[in-house]
Amino acid sequence: METRAHHVLIGFFTVAVAAAALAFGLWLSKSHRDREIHYYSIVFNEAVNGLTRGSSVLYSGITIGDVVRLTLDPKRSAPRAGSRAH
Repeated sequence: METRAHHVLIGFFTVAVAAAALAFGLWLSKSHRDREIHYYSIVFNEAVNGLTRGSSVLYSGITIGDVVRLTLDPKRSAPRAGSRAH
């Protein structure tokens, strides 16, 4: 009888750990979707080389967003980039 009690305790512990891991995984995936995304429109006064859609936006060497569109500012004929920051 004593051996069976240990198997039940081990089974309960295994199920509890699996449920906790599943809950943590769901929480982790939800936190990724809850991020606020801010959109910025940036106008450059000079020529811009190497800027393309999908390029990373860096701040002090850390990726904070990406370029989502490139257009020309009709008022000034200057390049304008639309970017989103996470």
